[in-house]
Amino acid sequence: MVEQAVGLPVPAIFTLALILGGAAIRGPYTSPVQDYSAFGVTNEMRDAFFQRIASTPKGIRAELRVVQRFDEAWQYTWNALEKFPLVHVDVDGTRGLCCPLPDFLFRRVTEGLFYDVVGSDPRFGDRYGRAFQDYVGKVLGEVFTGERFVIESERT
Repeated sequence: MVEQAVGLPVPAIFTLALILGGAAIRGPYTSPVQDYSAFGVTNEMRDAFFQRIASTPKGIRAELRVVQRFDEAWQYTWNALEKFPLVHVDVDGTRGLCCPLPDFLFRRVTEGLFYDVVGSDPRFGDRYGRAFQDYVGKVLGEVFTGERFVIESERT
């Protein structure tokens, strides 16, 4: 479901996030045309990843304008860098990507993926619910062994 919603295999997403996030801790800038083929990430995958989680300063400002608040709720507004943790910049005529907050990059490819998938498929709720139920059933089966307990699935 993630690959269908995002257009990228999960291993490629996590590989790029780990490489870029680790590099961003040392320095905020990276090249948008870096070759990651040694890690099994094609240029097409890299470009699709950047298209999904990178924006221009102008684009981020536009996102911020939509949600900005100047009242008691300002502290609860959403930061557009959570959606676009990479920012397209031009450093001395060279295109680059800046990752000002590496934690936002890691959040984007973990909990952010969940929100990408939720809105992509109307069957997600049922699939997620069944997977969660199966997981809980397995945990309960490991904890409550023997004949004393009976574990039953959800039923109407």
